[in-house]
Amino acid sequence: MYLLLLIPAYVVVYFLIIWWFQIFFDIKEKAAYNWNHVLIILGIYFLVIYWISFIDNHEIANRIQHAMWWWFLMVILTYFSILASKENINKFQFIFLAFFIATTFGVFNELAESVFQNTLNIQFAPNINDTWFDLWANSIGAVLWIIIFINFISKKN
Repeated sequence: MYLLLLIPAYVVVYFLIIWWFQIFFDIKEKAAYNWNHVLIILGIYFLVIYWISFIDNHEIANRIQHAMWWWFLMVILTYFSILASKENINKFQFIFLAFFIATTFGVFNELAESVFQNTLNIQFAPNINDTWFDLWANSIGAVLWIIIFINFISKKN
């Protein structure tokens, strides 16, 4: 159920980040929303679900899921949103924005899990250490994916 809620959430977040960039950078030019970006995001989402399903160890699968979903997808969302918002940013700005956006949504995810676990009795974590390990996986994923995607940033996106 929770994984199904995340599908439209990623699409909405793509458009929200574009809108936020338009306001944050005071961009007067109309954003160039790209539905191909949405299809790529959804394709990666389902590819991660498929890939994770082959990992027998639940703990390792959970860490990879966090590194892929919250960091890889959020860095891609940030990158695509920058392209769509028509903002030219440098590599330092990209590092900061990608880290900020991915961290924010990673924390929102952990908060949502705690609400669902405590109100609906849906078990996401057997103990508090799972949350700490999730945050570590998110952080390590952040560094990895930002290092990779920074190579695609140029002053003329």
